[in-house]
Amino acid sequence: MAKESYKYILHFELNVKGLVEDSDVIGAIFGQLEGLLGEPFELRELQRIGKIGRIKAELRQRNGATEGHIIVTSNMSRPETALLAAAFESVDQVGPYPARIRLQRIVDAREERRKQIVRRAIEILRNWTASLTADTADILEKIQEEGHLAELSYYGPERLPCGPAIESSDDIIVVEGRADVIQMLKYGWRNVIAIGGATTTIPKSLIELSKRKNVTVFVDGDRGGELVLKNVLSQMDVDYVAIAPPGRSVEELSAKEIRQALRNAVPADEYRQTAHLRASQVQAVSSDISRKLSELFPQVEGKLEALLLDKNFNVVRRCKVDALYKELTSIEEGVEYIVYDGFITQRIVDAAASKGIKVVAGVKAVDVVKVPTWMRIVTKSALSQG
Repeated sequence: MAKESYKYILHFELNVKGLVEDSDVIGAIFGQLEGLLGEPFELRELQRIGKIGRIKAELRQRNGATEGHIIVTSNMSRPETALLAAAFESVDQVGPYPARIRLQRIVDAREERRKQIVRRAIEILRNWTASLTADTADILEKIQEEGHLAELSYYGPERLPCGPAIESSDDIIVVEGRADVIQMLKYGWRNVIAIGGATTTIPKSLIELSKRKNVTVFVDGDRGGELVLKNVLSQMDVDYVAIAPPGRSVEELSAKEIRQALRNAVPADEYRQTAHLRASQVQAVSSDISRKLSELFPQVEGKLEALLLDKNFNVVRRCKVDALYKELTSIEEGVEYIVYDGFITQRIVDAAASKGIKVVAGVKAVDVVKVPTWMRIVTKSALSQG
């Protein structure tokens, strides 16, 4: 299948006053725009003839609401693309819930292609140089190393090591140290800046810079990198997170390995949710809650049953595990804990979150990627350890 080609990438911000999935959002867009602007602007027909690409929705849920990011690609003219953006903004409901869609930015994909061409030209030049004789290659390597050091600049009053394009580029890559900057300059990345050894308090000039740039944080694949990343995410505006292979430092990676790590970068919000999930699965609830849930678990164990409990651990409802989702969608407020003899899934977590439930206890968490900050998921093994 040929790779999709397009002129523009439209980025929208989405807010929904309820819990919805990406399929709900995309369905609402198609449904509400059908017939709105006439046959030439039917979305399915535009997709069929290649005028627009797939509509992608990246969502996160919190406090009974959904927010996220919608991306659609366009091969239409600028006026047509502007009309498409305005049409998307007219969508005001997803499922039964009020919704708001607003355009954040339109990216010219052709400019991105030009950047790819430049990177490829640098790569071709590097491979061409490698074909020279050993002596000549050594001489050129020394010249290139001096050239990379000549390109090394410093930013702000803290004199943070950086590449020469740190001000002119809309996108920047934040790494840990000077050696990381030099390594990436060597392979053609000129929009790189180092934290400069600050692992606790991030330099103020870098914090201010992050507010007006698209920021990718690129750290070592070890415990130190994890700690640096934690501090950066808590103090800076970060868009994407990239991590070196396990046990590797950015300064020792090849161009191919750097490129792969950056391609694998994930949105910062998604990383925060995943990191929070890992913490929430191992983070113990209070000893009193753990003890009471442990005492109740034998009532459902081996029976494929679930208990819905109020704040005093009184049983509000008892049901079979396969009926738990339906029970959650039908209950009124007042349930704070769930204990059940089954796997904790994203579907159950979402339904529990919509009712303000604080703790979901089950046998094991499976494919759960989004958990509200106020909720805890607890596994049977964690309860037994508590």
